[in-house]
Amino acid sequence: PGSLGGSPIIKIPAGQPFAGRLAGGGERGQVNGTSTYGGGYPSSYNYTGADVRGRGFPFYFWPIAFGTTGTLSYFYHDEYGLPTNESRPGGAQQMATYYISSADGKGNHTVRVIADRNSLLDIVNILDGFISRGRKSGDCWSKAVRPINGVIAPFDAAHVKPEQVWTYIRANSAALSIDEYNNSAVFNSKDRAASGSALPAFIDHGAVTCITGRLVTNIPL
Repeated sequence: PGSLGGSPIIKIPAGQPFAGRLAGGGERGQVNGTSTYGGGYPSSYNYTGADVRGRGFPFYFWPIAFGTTGTLSYFYHDEYGLPTNESRPGGAQQMATYYISSADGKGNHTVRVIADRNSLLDIVNILDGFISRGRKSGDCWSKAVRPINGVIAPFDAAHVKPEQVWTYIRANSAALSIDEYNNSAVFNSKDRAASGSALPAFIDHGAVTCITGRLVTNIPL
């Protein structure tokens, strides 16, 4: 597993980005998030409602960005810069893509892990190791699934839309999306429900649960 986290909470000093906001304190047990962009913060930060604007950084990493080309400012704003911003902790936002298909060729789906570059480099090595073992032992992966090792590429807003995100983790600084998933509930109101739409039946729930669990356990803090 990755580090347990739990560094002291500090106030970001003057002269640094987001000076005056809080940072740190996030622990491994608080990494797991929700399907709500703005949910999943540690209780020590005492945030209510669903939003990422104006908030601190329990794990030091900034919330993922969707860019500014969109009609809903809840998602599409530039408070944390563009996904390509190299000043983001861990480097520019990128995505690792996993193509998962059923043994009979039906129900193909694409899973993407979104995070800063450095975090992805670490987590993809771990995920690929589990996938390789899973092909032989069935560890965590459905026997009907044939996952392909992740391919890292720059974040592409055309392939990752807010309604395709299955879960956010690490205080919204990383996420797992599924191309074939459509959680239209995210557009209903500003305070989105933490429970999103159910996964379609053809998506292998075991594979999605596996990737999510490995992310929560191993993503850098």
